[in-house]
Amino acid sequence: MRRVMRIVNASVICLILSMSLISCGGGSEKKEDTTAPVATSSRNDVPVAKPWKVVGSQGVALFVYVESEKAHDGVLMAQILQVVVGQKSKVVKPVQIMFFDKESETPVAFPMTDSQMLHQVAQYNYNPNNGFEEFVWLTVTDSKSSPPEFSTKKDDISPGIAP
Repeated sequence: MRRVMRIVNASVICLILSMSLISCGGGSEKKEDTTAPVATSSRNDVPVAKPWKVVGSQGVALFVYVESEKAHDGVLMAQILQVVVGQKSKVVKPVQIMFFDKESETPVAFPMTDSQMLHQVAQYNYNPNNGFEEFVWLTVTDSKSSPPEFSTKKDDISPGIAP
């Protein structure tokens, strides 16, 4: 009987450890490439670089550079979120995507400098635990203060969906 209990206890411990590895992102799960894919144009299949890329990340936050000419394109933002976040039903931890319009000022990690903050144009947050979802456009209202001050404007942009 003791031998059976030891085997059961060992099995339970192995199960708990494997579950914690999976929930912590460990193990052998495949990680999706979040760099901007290269598309082909309709003319002669010439490669065309996407106008964005993931520059850095820390914790649940991702720092995404978007070419300044396209940085206020809601449809493009929804497409980026679709690639980076994917289906919300499959998201298991909160995500924060911060969008910047100058590649050299896009952070690779926190903390951000005031100069980097001046180039943040939008932010998306999603928390699957409570269903909170928000996309906001950011406008600098005071570039002289430290940190810079912003106004925000909510928009109905989410992965794959733009107004």
